[in-house]
Amino acid sequence: MENIKIKGIVIGSIDYKETSKIVYLYTKLGKISVKALGSKTKKSKTLSFTTTLNTVECIITNSEFPTLIDYTVIDQNRYIKEELKTNLWMSYILEIVNKFPSDANHERCFDFLLRTIDHANNKINPMLLAILFQLKVLSVFGVAPVLKRCVKCGNIETIGLNINDGGAVCINCKTSKTLDKEILEKIKELYYFDDKENNFDKFENYNLIEIFNIINTYYDTHSNIYLKGLNSLVF
Repeated sequence: MENIKIKGIVIGSIDYKETSKIVYLYTKLGKISVKALGSKTKKSKTLSFTTTLNTVECIITNSEFPTLIDYTVIDQNRYIKEELKTNLWMSYILEIVNKFPSDANHERCFDFLLRTIDHANNKINPMLLAILFQLKVLSVFGVAPVLKRCVKCGNIETIGLNINDGGAVCINCKTSKTLDKEILEKIKELYYFDDKENNFDKFENYNLIEIFNIINTYYDTHSNIYLKGLNSLVF
């Protein structure tokens, strides 16, 4: 049985027996658990393989619970690790990745995660990156916000955003909980933004804290995931 060569992001690790670790990689195939045998010993050469946020290329056994054979570090993403605020926000993003269901489009999600890490290394506001990431992966959790028409009646003339209803609403469907049109337009621009264009300056004057809180309320209302990392974020 041939071994497998694969590229991945280290999203975490746990101790395994006395001298080893299990390393969780996110790859184009989804999340993979890899045994790094002897990684806790003093002479181990696998420290970089077990370090969260490292981008690695590795050779693993082709088995249900693969074992690491060899690896190369592609990028240690040093800037992210050295900047506390950026590190916390990227750890939050990795927590979201760790909750991706097995049937997600992992190839597309992996490429998006790599770009997000690259943007963070290029000093793009990490809160903005987290907002974009959360919005873009809503569909992974089976949530599809309706933003271009009224979520209740289909009217294309919308006047605001209603989180409970799951999207934009028109004047006839407006309630006391409807957020104003300015918020709706900002959420739409973020949701449909193409991060490949690198035009992040357009969000410079956005109230990111307000938007982040709105998005998390949306997650609480329409998804079944809980994010512990919220408690440690730096605003």
